[in-house]
Amino acid sequence: MLSPLVLKVGTESDKEKLFGCENIAPEWIESDYYTGRAHLTISDLSLSYITRLTFLFKACVGCFPEDWQSLPIIFLIPAFSSKEHTKVLFNSYCKALPLLSEHKQIFFYPYGRAASLLAIKQIEQLLSGNNTSRALIVGVDSHHKLCPTSQEACDSHYEESHITVCDSMAVIQVEFSEQGLVSHWHGKSAQAKVNEKGQGIANLFYLLDKQSDLSIDAIHLPLNNTTKMANEWLDQLPGIASLLSSELKCLFNGIRVGDLGTTMGIFNLLHTQSLYQNGELDTDQTILQLDLSDGLYQSAVLFGWQNEISDAA
Repeated sequence: MLSPLVLKVGTESDKEKLFGCENIAPEWIESDYYTGRAHLTISDLSLSYITRLTFLFKACVGCFPEDWQSLPIIFLIPAFSSKEHTKVLFNSYCKALPLLSEHKQIFFYPYGRAASLLAIKQIEQLLSGNNTSRALIVGVDSHHKLCPTSQEACDSHYEESHITVCDSMAVIQVEFSEQGLVSHWHGKSAQAKVNEKGQGIANLFYLLDKQSDLSIDAIHLPLNNTTKMANEWLDQLPGIASLLSSELKCLFNGIRVGDLGTTMGIFNLLHTQSLYQNGELDTDQTILQLDLSDGLYQSAVLFGWQNEISDAA
C-alpha cells in the first residue's frame, strides 16, 4: 500500500485536484531565464539544477517518518548523462540531511521517468522478506528549463516549446498489506540510438503480448503535450491490440499536470491506487503503466488489485 507523505506539483498538494479530471492551471512565468508556463515550488530561476533539486529535497525531509533511518530508501534520480552527477546530487542531499550519509540501505534508480517502474522489483523484494514491512520512496525533479544556466540538467529527448514545466516532490511510504496493487507483468527495454524510433516500446509490447493473456482495461500513457513522445508508443499499440479492452480507459496525466520528470512514474502509481480505492476501476480490472525516460530505458507494468492474500500466496 502506498501512502504519500509528500506529493506536490508546484505548490499544489491536494490529491483531489492532482488526480482529478481537469487540468491544473499553471502560472505564466516572464523572466530573463524562462518564458512559458510552469508549476513552481521555488521562484528563483537562477539556481543550478542540483541546487534546485536539493532545495526541493530539503523541503521534504521534515515529513520523513521518525524511524526513517531504519527503513530502506529508494531514491528516484533524474537520468543524468554522467554517473558523477548522481554522486554529486547525493552528496548534496547528505549536506541537507547529514544522517543520510550513515544510512545502510539506500537504493538508487537514476532513470528519470522510468525510475519508479524499474524499482518495482526491488520494492517487492524488500517487502517480501522478514527484515522490513515498510520502505520509503523519495523522488524530486525540476524541469531543465527552470535551470537554464546549469550544466548538470538533463537534455530532454522530447522537447517542445509549449510543455508545462514543473517542480515536483514525492515522499512515499510503501507498506506490505493484504490488499493493494499487485504487478501481473513487468517489462523493461532499452532504446539504443542505433535502433529505429519506437523499437524499445515495440520490444516491450511484444513481450507483454507473449507473456500475458490478461485483458488491459486502462492504460497510463506518457504524453507531456509532445508529439515526439507520443510517436514512441503510438505506432506500437497494434502489438497489444488483442489485449486491449473494448472499453479501454486512456489516462494522460502529463497533459493535466505537466512534465514531472522523475516523479511522473510514482505520480501515476498513486493515481492508479486511487482509481481502485475510489471505485473508478473494479478490483478485477487491470491497468498498464508505460514510462519513458530521457535516457535509454522504458518500462511497463500491468497492475491489478488484491483484496486479500489467497491461501496459495
